[in-house]
Amino acid sequence: MVSSLFLKHSESVSQQRSNARRSSAARRYQANTVSAKFQSSLQELLEKMERCNPYFVRCIKPNHHKESGVFDMELVNTQLHYSGIMETIHIRRDGYPIRLHFHSFLSRYKALLCLKDLPPADGENCVIMLHKLVPAKPGSYQLGVSKIFLKEELYQQLEEKRDRVLIIAAMTLQRYTRMCFVRKNFVKFRRRMTLFEARSRGYLAR
Repeated sequence: MVSSLFLKHSESVSQQRSNARRSSAARRYQANTVSAKFQSSLQELLEKMERCNPYFVRCIKPNHHKESGVFDMELVNTQLHYSGIMETIHIRRDGYPIRLHFHSFLSRYKALLCLKDLPPADGENCVIMLHKLVPAKPGSYQLGVSKIFLKEELYQQLEEKRDRVLIIAAMTLQRYTRMCFVRKNFVKFRRRMTLFEARSRGYLAR
């Protein structure tokens, strides 16, 4: 009888230990499942952001009351300073923020030199084209393995020259287009006048 009591007690302890192990394993499995779902959703979010190429816009309050047409210079300067935007501007100005592949650089600015064919995409041809277009100062650009790095000031000079050329080209195209329409209408008008004169002379002759 005493042995049966000890046997029942040992079986009860074993059952409790087994239940505790199953409960602990279930909790670990549940925790792992939650963390796995979170990691999976986070990875999916990162992949979506990489595909979408998002741009983040930092908003600046123009005044404390958020009224339209009121611009508090001191408040705006404080926000720009403490948000790090001014420091970012200084870093961007001191570095080489414009990075273009050799092929992209040559394709973008070849029209300024009236080149029909694109030269080989290498650093040497980029430097030759750059010096033909603008007076590039030493240190205003650097060459990499496959890209050319430009200072902001040098890039703006290139873009201003490109904009002027594009404006002139657009105005020339518009002028020739208008001339084509005027000539077409004039030819049509002259043909009608000739036909009208011929019919008028025929009518008067009868």
